[in-house]
Amino acid sequence: MKLKEMVSMDVLKEFDFHLAEYNSLSGFQRYTKHYGVFLVTICNNQLEKAIHITLNTDVRNAMEGNRIVASVHQINHDLCRMASRGYIELPQPCVEPMENDWEMQMTASNPFAFMID
Repeated sequence: MKLKEMVSMDVLKEFDFHLAEYNSLSGFQRYTKHYGVFLVTICNNQLEKAIHITLNTDVRNAMEGNRIVASVHQINHDLCRMASRGYIELPQPCVEPMENDWEMQMTASNPFAFMID
């Protein structure tokens, strides 16, 4: 997912993103925003305004108490607001409908399948 080419990087300030890096010679800009333990970064140079989400925590520590669900919810809320304003380049929808055969998946992944026969 990325911002549309015609969208200025300055619109990120509406969503409380902060300018973390700027180069006046090349025009490079990098905006960041922390959502709990997640860091969302958007750059306009080689990353082509792509939206990157990084888990920004020490994996040796327990994830308990970090409110990950609330952080993901807030990321989703901001991305939906950006999309509704036409800032995000949305991927083309899949033409083929996806079908899930749950019974087949359950049978294939059942560790006790040998007992069923």
